[in-house]
Amino acid sequence: MSQDLDAERLRVLLEARGLRLRPEDEAATLSTAQFLRAAAERIRRAAP
Repeated sequence: MSQDLDAERLRVLLEARGLRLRPEDEAATLSTAQFLRAAAERIRRAAP
């Protein structure tokens, strides 16, 4: 189920929700999104 999350994909996902990714925030936002996505996948796998 894992899909790679890159800056362009994140931008598209945010814009679909009416949000804009500022270039100066891109690296931190992408890093946070990747961390949260990985954590969610680990939680899903651990769930009974």
